[in-house]
Parts: sequence; structure tokens; C-alpha cells
Amino acid sequence: MHRHHHHQVGILFQDDEIRSEKHLLPPLLAKYKMLLYSGQFDINVGAPGTELLLNTLAWPGLEDYRSAKRQIWRVRLTESQHCISGARSHRVASLVVEQLAGDVVGYAKQARSLTYVLVNGAGHMVPATQPASALDMINRFINNLPFS
Repeated sequence: MHRHHHHQVGILFQDDEIRSEKHLLPPLLAKYKMLLYSGQFDINVGAPGTELLLNTLAWPGLEDYRSAKRQIWRVRLTESQHCISGARSHRVASLVVEQLAGDVVGYAKQARSLTYVLVNGAGHMVPATQPASALDMINRFINNLPFS
């Protein structure tokens, strides 16, 4: 790439800045249940930053969230099989159970409409690095099943 092209690219990105969109979360939490999750080894959007954001978020459920106990999340045979249906999904459910049954796969904290999950052994792309855990997490969230 020539120097001229570098300058043009720089001009295009000069107004591109990192800014917080934290203010968008409280109105969403007022209307919808929300699942936020972090991979244990995510260096792009690390768990400590996400946890700091959630512990300082201005919303009516903040004190409930702060006082909620962090739950140990384990995969259990009956929950995985109950949540997943269909031939292809059944094969995936079997994979979840074989790989993880009884293992601690992460930690969850829930209050009102907010669920936050830390996924053990996962990087930035949780479904790619821990697909069985991601499947179980999403099934629990969608079906209102506890993480404890």
C-alpha cells in the first residue's frame, strides 16, 4: 500500500472512537430479559470490565444484582435433554452431557431481568471455544432454568 492510501484510510477512521453505550442498557432491562456473558479468557472484552459495568449500571435492579449470589453452574443430564428437541439437537444434547455432565462450566449471577454468565475455558467467541457450555447457557436462559 502506498503512503497516499494510508492517509486516505486514516481520514476515514479519524472520527471512529471508542465510546460507552452503557446508557442503552437500562431501558432495555426495563422491557426485556437480558443475557450477558463473558469468556474466562476473553482479552478483547474481559470479564472484569463487564462485571464493573454491571455493578455500576444505573437501573432499578442494581442493588438486587449487587446482592445476588454468584451461582456455580454445572451441566446436568436432565436439564440438557429437557431443553433440546429434534434429531440434530438430540445429538448435540448427547455431546453436552458426555463432555460436561457434572463439571463446573462457569458462574452465573441473576437479578430481575439481568443474567450474567462467566463461561469457564472460553475466549471472546464463547460459542466457538466452548460450544457445549454455550448451548446449555442459552437453553437455560430461554427456558428460564436456574444456573445453580
